[in-house]
Amino acid sequence: MTTGGDTQSLLIPANTLIFRQNEISVGIVGSDHKVEVRKIKIGKDLGTSLEVVQRLSADDRVILNPSASLATGKPSGSDRRVTWACKSDNLIRPMGPV
Repeated sequence: MTTGGDTQSLLIPANTLIFRQNEISVGIVGSDHKVEVRKIKIGKDLGTSLEVVQRLSADDRVILNPSASLATGKPSGSDRRVTWACKSDNLIRPMGPV
């Protein structure tokens, strides 16, 4: 999804968000299969999906329904959640467990 100008945004499901200490984050599974809890910036709230305008790329794998105990550095295999990937069409597609 393009928001206009040179800024490109991505859509993620609302149930990927982590709310901690007045910050909005998502869990990302890295190429090393470890979790990174990353702060993001939301543009528009579209109900069941959200526009992310900063700190998320089309190559990121976002964790769906992250647990409250999700932490950076944790192996993703210890939290068997379905992972979603941002693809080139800027929408999220299911990837399956990692």
